Amino acid sequence: MLQKAAVAKQKAFAGDEYTDFNLTFSLEDSFSVELKLCEKWVKKWQKRTEMNLPPLIFHEI
Repeated sequence: MLQKAAVAKQKAFAGDEYTDFNLTFSLEDSFSVELKLCEKWVKKWQKRTEMNLPPLIFHEI
């Protein structure tokens, strides 16, 4: 739900300049995120949770 709220905030800020591609993960300008960047976000999240999860790549989620 947090990601959905972040996208709504970006849409409101950009107004007519926002092109909605209906993506779950996107850059602030609404365009798609490179896979490597998503993997980086997942790895940072895994470290933050401290749940000792096995390493995952983005497509395994």
